[in-house]
Amino acid sequence: HPFGAYASHFTDCNFHTGLLADFEEDEETGDRTYHQIKVDDRVTMGGIVASVKKVNTRAGAIMAFVTVEDLYGSVECIAFPRVYEKIKPYLRQDAVVRLSGKIDIPSEKLPSIILDNLEAFVPPEEAPAAEEAPVVREQVLWLDARALSDEDFDELIETISAYEGDVRTKILHGGKRYEYAVRLSRALTAELRTFLPESCVKLV
Repeated sequence: HPFGAYASHFTDCNFHTGLLADFEEDEETGDRTYHQIKVDDRVTMGGIVASVKKVNTRAGAIMAFVTVEDLYGSVECIAFPRVYEKIKPYLRQDAVVRLSGKIDIPSEKLPSIILDNLEAFVPPEEAPAAEEAPVVREQVLWLDARALSDEDFDELIETISAYEGDVRTKILHGGKRYEYAVRLSRALTAELRTFLPESCVKLV
């Protein structure tokens, strides 16, 4: 059966059409008693859309009777107008679907499923891969000003203060570490070089 290739993806579902064969029939009345399902049971199922029959209601809305097949047989699924409007893009013949709803067992008729949802199933290997967000590593500007005199250091800080921005800047001087935030630019780089050798200015 075409659904065989997809069945392994629906092991979490609690219903398949094989459950419809587990019943006892009263010899006198012909009434069936199902052993594994009962009216209003909430069920989930995977299968293939075999047919879709649309019907106009008295109010002029559209509902649908959808036959869904799995490895064991088929079951009729009923989509009332509100649900039909939501699921109609997926009601294509031979579409593999996952559905949910509740069991209905009308007298003198086979059990059916009153749908509350139905959606197309996309195998995981065919699903578009989620793009991983790039890891943005924060850049830090390190300035080794330990060789500067206190006077030159004060002047360096005054210069940096004129380039306030969002790049974290850590400055070593006098056994302490100072932190600022600067706006990187060629002008700032040129001014830093007047205070510090290239080896003492690192962006990491």
